Amino acid sequence: MIKTLETSGFRIFDDLKVELKPGLNIISGENATGKTSALEAVGYCLRGKSILSSKDFDVVTFGKDYFRIMLEFERSFKETITVFWDGRKRISIGEKPVRSARELMRRFKVVFVGPKSVDIALGSPSLRRGFLDETASQMNPEWAETISEYRATVKDRNSLLSNEFIDYDLLEVLTRQIIKIGTDLRAIRRAVAEDINSKVTADDIEVLIDDSKELSKETFGEKLYLEKIRKSTLIGPHRDDCYFVYRGNRVEKFASTGEARRITMVLKLASANMISEKSGIEPVILADDLLAELDEKNSLLALEKLREFSQVILTNAGSNPPGDYNLIRTEEWQNR
Repeated sequence: MIKTLETSGFRIFDDLKVELKPGLNIISGENATGKTSALEAVGYCLRGKSILSSKDFDVVTFGKDYFRIMLEFERSFKETITVFWDGRKRISIGEKPVRSARELMRRFKVVFVGPKSVDIALGSPSLRRGFLDETASQMNPEWAETISEYRATVKDRNSLLSNEFIDYDLLEVLTRQIIKIGTDLRAIRRAVAEDINSKVTADDIEVLIDDSKELSKETFGEKLYLEKIRKSTLIGPHRDDCYFVYRGNRVEKFASTGEARRITMVLKLASANMISEKSGIEPVILADDLLAELDEKNSLLALEKLREFSQVILTNAGSNPPGDYNLIRTEEWQNR
């Protein structure tokens, strides 16, 4: 459990300290008072980077040349994560430096749901593939390694295809790697999708993947001419279609925005349960303005599902819901 969040030089905060508790924590306040920034700060520590895809230099408070974030955990021994950036980023757990984001992912799990999460349901297949890969990476470190290796191999092959003079021996090596690692990645995604589907059957939601395009030396040979023109690898898991189905219809084609928001929330929380079950580490749930994105019925459903997790941090700009939780009001934050 996260006990405290402390920041200095981060976003609109000069110095900030927030006390967090087990269960549901609601950060309540008007817009532009730092609610989302507090979530982003937590995500920075658990992931080593912005959960909002911000650049490190973009989150520094105006007039400052560094930022520092620290999470302290409730443990029998004192444990902290610290992120410090002054042009170069350093992350540590206690006194020990963290050498890679993968090290953080092995030890700490986090699931983020925000206003743009609906794009996973309504946007391009790449966002849905990313959702499955993120879930898989947190479930199993070996799966995370496979996903990272596949992406690096595709990047190297695309770079080779961009050359005026192609080393065909190296191209053959990279093609074989994509066939092997890509086959493994497809199996991982199918396993994750099947697990998710087993958890959301009652919601009439299904995650489907079209990975029917054969990965073979022959299919790559057929596409080579076009790949050289486009300077891009045109076959593989990075090109597979992935889509959500709700009540028998593809979500991105037939669902309303409200339905898509609820579907995304259900799938995100299902993935959080899977991460907890497979890794043995329950993720912290970061939910940004989730209630504002849902109608009253689905807001109640969201709160019910969120209370199933050991620690949730939810931001809210509207009326606060009934029930017991740790309420943090932004107007009480000092020196913002």
